[in-house]
Amino acid sequence: MTVNTYSVSKNGNTKLSNNFMVKEFASHDGADKVLIDDKLVLILQNIRDHFGRAVSISSGYRTAEYNASVGGSASSYHTKGQAADIKVKDVNPVIVGIYANSIAGGLGVYAFTSGGFCHVDTRAVKYRWLTLYKGGTNQAISKIMPTVRQGGTYNTTNAVSLVQRRLGVSQSGTFGDQTTAAVKNFQSKNKLTVDGIVGTKTWQKLFL
Repeated sequence: MTVNTYSVSKNGNTKLSNNFMVKEFASHDGADKVLIDDKLVLILQNIRDHFGRAVSISSGYRTAEYNASVGGSASSYHTKGQAADIKVKDVNPVIVGIYANSIAGGLGVYAFTSGGFCHVDTRAVKYRWLTLYKGGTNQAISKIMPTVRQGGTYNTTNAVSLVQRRLGVSQSGTFGDQTTAAVKNFQSKNKLTVDGIVGTKTWQKLFL
């Protein structure tokens, strides 16, 4: 795939796909130049087609100066035109992340109690992370969302805390007896396999 250079003033209304135009990716500091990876456009269009709902880009391309002003990493994929922070209308970012897990290079789910969003990018090596609070720690995870259970061995503290938040139990980040019981109760009520394990089907039901 190719990263293309556009002018917002000249090409802003140019359609890149069925549902996305150049101006939607523009840097928020008003720069005329905008870089856009056509693979990123394809990923976003796939998300749009899958959910059948509007996808808004809160942050696409960033100039180096703007990126620094918002505290972005100097190596941010936003500065390369290869990343976008998105929201899908009326769809929880966790559900968006579960779908995008199979098509994005980099994928971060910012599962805030309000104002959550997903970061998607086109890096070559897959990388996944989960953030629960604004200003909180990004925790690398195996996938969006990892299977979590009592006695699990993965680095899944944030994922477990997210499950606990959704179930209304103490957000300790440790998957203990109380969480297992709450998961089983939720699975029973929602006609899922009652095993106390939060896999894809339970994740999806939790956030639908």
